[in-house]
Amino acid sequence: MSEEEKRTISVMIVDDHQIVRDGLRLAFEEAEDIVIVGEAGDGVEAVEKTRELKPDVVALDIDMPRMNGISAAREIRKFDTNTRILMLTMHENEAFVFDAATAGINGYLFKMAGMTEIIEAVRAAYVGNEVFSPKFFEIFSRHLVDHVEDEDGEVYLTKREREVVKLVAQGLTSKQIADKLFISFYTVKNHRKNIMQKLDLHSMNELADYAIEKGIYRPGVDDARSGDA
Repeated sequence: MSEEEKRTISVMIVDDHQIVRDGLRLAFEEAEDIVIVGEAGDGVEAVEKTRELKPDVVALDIDMPRMNGISAAREIRKFDTNTRILMLTMHENEAFVFDAATAGINGYLFKMAGMTEIIEAVRAAYVGNEVFSPKFFEIFSRHLVDHVEDEDGEVYLTKREREVVKLVAQGLTSKQIADKLFISFYTVKNHRKNIMQKLDLHSMNELADYAIEKGIYRPGVDDARSGDA
C-alpha cells in the first residue's frame, strides 16, 4: 500500500461490559493505523453514535440491553451503507448466527479469537473484505439443515427453542427461564422474539396454545414434574 493509500481506520467499540471495551481499546491502541473514535454500551447508543461519528468500522457485540447488536446493525444499515460492521461475540447460538447473516454485517468473529486476529479483521473489513469465522459457516450450515420444514410442513424448532416454548407456556418469565436454562436474560428475549417470528405468532397465549397443540407442553404433567424438580 502506497503512502497516499494509507489512512487511519476509525473504529467504534460496542459492548455492554466496560472491561471488554477497555481490553479492546488497549489492543487497538497498539495498532498505529487504528484510532478509537467512540464507545457504546448498548444497541441504541451504537446506532446514535454511528450516525454522529460515522466510524469506518463498528465492532459490535450481540447480547446487549435495550437493543441487541443484530437489531442495531439493521438500524445502522437503514442510513449508512459505508460503515463496516463486525460482530464480535461469545455466542454460538444458531438463531443469532442466522439473523446476523441477514443484518448487513461484514464479519462475525468470536471473542475467543486472538487480538491479532481481531485487528487484522478490522483492517480486512476496512478495505472491503468479508471476515467470517470458519465456525460461523459451520453453525450457519447446521442452522439451515435444522430449520427446514418437516414432512408435515411444520416449522422446525431447535431443542433450545422447544425448551423456551415449554417454559413460556408454563408461565415462567424471561428472568426465570434464563435462571433455569443457565443463559442470559437477553438471550431468552432473543429466543422468544425469534420463535414468535418463525411461527408467525403474535401473543404469549398463541404460543402457549401452540405448545399444547404440538405436545411441547402438557398441562398438569409438566407442571407436576417441574414442581418435583
